[in-house]
Amino acid sequence: MLNKATCYDSIGKSNLSGRSLLFIFSIVLFTSSILFPQENESPETSYPKFIPYVVDKDGAEQDTSGQNISKVDIRSLWEQQPARWLSVDPKADKYPGWSPYHYSLNNSLRYFDPNGQWSAERDKDGNIIAKYEKGDTYENLYKQLGMNTEQFASWTAKQNIELSLDPAGSSFNITSFVVSNNNYAPNSTGSNCFGFVDYAIGKSPSENQVEGVNFYSSIGNPSSTASPHTGDVAVWSYTGNISGNHAEGLAPINGTPAHAAIFILNNQAGEAQFLNRTTLGASVSVNTTSDINSIYNSKITEAKQYGLNLPGISSPIYYIVK
Repeated sequence: MLNKATCYDSIGKSNLSGRSLLFIFSIVLFTSSILFPQENESPETSYPKFIPYVVDKDGAEQDTSGQNISKVDIRSLWEQQPARWLSVDPKADKYPGWSPYHYSLNNSLRYFDPNGQWSAERDKDGNIIAKYEKGDTYENLYKQLGMNTEQFASWTAKQNIELSLDPAGSSFNITSFVVSNNNYAPNSTGSNCFGFVDYAIGKSPSENQVEGVNFYSSIGNPSSTASPHTGDVAVWSYTGNISGNHAEGLAPINGTPAHAAIFILNNQAGEAQFLNRTTLGASVSVNTTSDINSIYNSKITEAKQYGLNLPGISSPIYYIVK
């Protein structure tokens, strides 16, 4: 019977030397690389590779990369591939999960991306600033502000802005187009979204809380519009009623206003930007449609912890208040 030491020695003597093993291993690798060649595959990415193309008359895809655009059948491009550009979106790096040739996140029915990409922000003094981003035009700005060429020229002349120069790098203070009354307290804790809008557009002498059911009458029951301009009011409505535990005694709210904000501009992604208080006591801020929906969805999640099911909210409807 072998002890551990004897067993180890007998096994060691039966093995090949280290050099012999290395030589055999090298031969196996070399032979397998010849008999079973491997294709050099590029690493997979989280989203597909996109190239600009058109569809020819026979239905075959025609890659237009690197080609003279004058030789491409543009009609086929427009008719068969309406969601693709022939040049890279200047903001493609902001949307890595999308094709760099896409238009309005491939959802042109929901997102409106006009010729330019003017973006709004609120500065430290409370002014609303429209800032230039690559590809913008003056025409895109003044149309969103609700002005024609002559009105825009007169307005910019008063600010010593030379329109013959390229708009790159320019910015405009458009506060007067957004609100009639800029004397609101930005961090007021005693006002909700309805009260802020009511006061900022000049329909109320002071800023207070306003109930959603009374909001339309408080702003004068204005007419709705499908083509909003800067300063028009956007209203989201509830799409359902409160239900669940502890919902007893709460009145049905389907169709009543859920949120109100003041429309500013469409941003580079085609999303509308608004000036608003997102909720009771919130500071005045500039938010997109997605921001507002996200905030409300967080409230739905929070309410479920208390046994309540809050209704959803509609897309915003715009009202002319000027």
